[in-house]
Amino acid sequence: MATTTLHHFPVKTITSPTTITQFPENPKTLILQQCKTTKDLNQVHAHLIKTRLHLNPSFTENLLESAAILIPNTTMDYALSIFSHINEPDSSAYNVMIRAFTLKKSPQEALILYQKMHENSVQPDHFTFPSTLKACSRLRVLREGEQIHAQIVKSGYGSNDLVDNTLIHMYANCGKIEFARKVFDGTSKSDVFAWNSMLSGYVRSECWGEVLKLFDEMRDTGVGFDEEVYIAAEKMIKKIKSAGYMPNAADARLDAEEDDKEASVAHHSEKLAIAFGLIKTRPGTTIRISKNLRVCSDCHNATKIISKVFSREIVVRDRNRFHHFKEGSCSCNDYW
Repeated sequence: MATTTLHHFPVKTITSPTTITQFPENPKTLILQQCKTTKDLNQVHAHLIKTRLHLNPSFTENLLESAAILIPNTTMDYALSIFSHINEPDSSAYNVMIRAFTLKKSPQEALILYQKMHENSVQPDHFTFPSTLKACSRLRVLREGEQIHAQIVKSGYGSNDLVDNTLIHMYANCGKIEFARKVFDGTSKSDVFAWNSMLSGYVRSECWGEVLKLFDEMRDTGVGFDEEVYIAAEKMIKKIKSAGYMPNAADARLDAEEDDKEASVAHHSEKLAIAFGLIKTRPGTTIRISKNLRVCSDCHNATKIISKVFSREIVVRDRNRFHHFKEGSCSCNDYW
């Protein structure tokens, strides 16, 4: 475990030392209860030094996490000061700093710290890799991402769901959607987060046909859709209803109960894919979908209204033709 030498760190004198008389077994409980601002954290820090509890690694690492991540409006300079006074920091301390740099949009510093971790022979773990891969994703540095992937395999974390999800995200964001799919194919198909990571990757790469296929796969395999997808679809349907859309229950699933027919129509894969595209792409981006069946009349009518309400061009290729939806009309003139 890490040990610390914080006696050179400049801190303010604690103003009310008597308010901290007992320390619970979990140091994070104390710090989170006592600290709401950087000033509060500084006072607790001073008290830890005064009572020599700063020599306890668990206290120091929780202090570090609070300074780097948990307390609002803290600066990384303060967290770096704490980190720099830890003698031989362990993976937990490095993980906090790498995660903090990634969250605070300093991905380059996160990767530098990850390299320092290796230079100091500190072994990364399943908490290290996700934050480091997110840093690679933000910088779109494929080479570094591939090197980290190799280290993941070597370390035996290749079957960790969280690690796999960030690998999918990294490869997709770096433009290597086929690598993302290869990682996805090796994941547990019961993990909805892996499906959503792959969906997001396809959307970023504008592989709309694959988005639709993946939605169909999710339905066929019984994987529940992410709540975000359903919420987006419900908001979309509500908005187009106010513009005149009326669901056609005749296009519902044959096995749908009477009361469920409207929901069944609303959750057609085309609508879910369009709703997902609306929340995952920039305004004005053309959404393209490809399917091997004829588009149903309800989805055709809904998509016309969506194109007008959301000011999007939507291109759907079905079994018979291309449908180019724009400003409330379709290029097929409603004949297909």
